[in-house]
Parts: sequence; C-alpha cells; structure tokens
Amino acid sequence: AELVKLETARVVVKNGSATSGLAARTTDYLKSMGINVVETGNADGYYTNTEIIFHSGKPYTVKYLVDLMKINQFRVRHFFDPANAADIELVLGDDWALTNPMP
Repeated sequence: AELVKLETARVVVKNGSATSGLAARTTDYLKSMGINVVETGNADGYYTNTEIIFHSGKPYTVKYLVDLMKINQFRVRHFFDPANAADIELVLGDDWALTNPMP
C-alpha cells in the first residue's frame, strides 16, 4: 500500500455497469484506501466485467487494484500513452456491482 501511495497514479473511474452511482461510490471507496482518483464518469458502453487500462508505468497501483477488486488478468490491458490525463482507467462492470465489499 505504501508503494501505491508513492506512485501517485492518476486513476479515472468509469461506470460501465447497469448500477447507477457505482463510479461515485467506488471513487469514495478507493480514495479512502489512498488511491488518487482524478476523475469519475460513465463508460462509453456496457461492461459485464471490470477492466483496467493503463497508459503509463504504475505497476504497484495496477496490481493493488487487480487484487482488491479481483479483476481477471485477461481484463488488464496496456495502451502506452504518456500524454493521457490518466495513468490508469478503471472501467467498472456488473461483476464489481454484484461482488464489491463497499458498504
């Protein structure tokens, strides 16, 4: 967790699930864990499974999110783009909506 804080990765959380308000609730949850969420919004479509897209080298934050949210390794994609406003995009799917530990 300390290495995650040192990375200060800029994370964008997008709701791709059918659950209204999931991105906002997840943002609060992640911020309480020390994650630097810089933007919250809706995804460009519907997602059954949560995905991570990372644009720059922030491996500790990616691993932390994968472990915390139980994201399938095949749902982690790398599109190198250092000019992107976010280091990591987290697109929430129905799997997170149904199984998250948030209150």
